Amino acid sequence: MNERCILGRKEVVMSEAIKQIVSEFEKPVIDIPSDIMIAIQSSRLDLSQNIPEPQMLVSKENLPVCTRGNFSFVIGLPGARKSFLCSGIAGAFLNENGCMGLDNPNGSGKLLWIDTEQAPGHVAKIGRRLHRIAGLTTNINSDNIIIHMLREYQPP
Repeated sequence: MNERCILGRKEVVMSEAIKQIVSEFEKPVIDIPSDIMIAIQSSRLDLSQNIPEPQMLVSKENLPVCTRGNFSFVIGLPGARKSFLCSGIAGAFLNENGCMGLDNPNGSGKLLWIDTEQAPGHVAKIGRRLHRIAGLTTNINSDNIIIHMLREYQPP
């Protein structure tokens, strides 16, 4: 049996086969648990709210490289010079004058460095470099530069 629908000014006749096809594109009814629905609703971005820009920790001129309250990860192939890039970014954060052409607009802070790839000797070299950039002694640990070596904890 055909059903008649009015779309704009044209009358469209829909067969049962067409209705079946159209029904496949209708929104499914899903029973979402209330706690998940509350999380979905409360996490939705509301652009009518005045949301401040995050504080820049490292920048290149006025473009943010790292901002407060965010995690930053650098991922790439082994030997791609990720640690060198990260030490430059971290150095800019640790030194109020910046480092490697990067700026420090808001003063230094506390750094957590996690290395998952390199041997302890290479990580120590990075640690000393970071201490040197920050103007700290290179043979004493600093409370502001925390370094962890996780290479030995790689999954099989």
